[in-house]
Amino acid sequence: MDFYLKNNKGMLIATISYIGTGETKGKDNEVIVHKGSLMKREPIITKKWTDCNWIERSRRDLLNKGVLQEYDQNYYELQTDEVFSSPNRAACIFLGYITTKAWDEIVNSKGKSLREVYK
Repeated sequence: MDFYLKNNKGMLIATISYIGTGETKGKDNEVIVHKGSLMKREPIITKKWTDCNWIERSRRDLLNKGVLQEYDQNYYELQTDEVFSSPNRAACIFLGYITTKAWDEIVNSKGKSLREVYK
């Protein structure tokens, strides 16, 4: 079942499949972000989130891996399906900022969140 992530302006930026089991640790929360999803070019990292350099590292790793292609002046486009360890991690990387509500922000075509379907 596909789920969708929208940016703060309501634009669909990522198609996501949940492959976890709904447990709380490890591979139990993995998601696939599908080819064609868009990653914000410039992350919004504030002093408040200085412990979140992992977002920039993860984004740089995707660029270095060659799986992102320029889409427009604001986004890169994912060229392959990629697995991420959690919905929150995937959302933060693709939105370009910290979110702790990915379980609620990622929804299916009926508007049901990951949390409603899997938790």
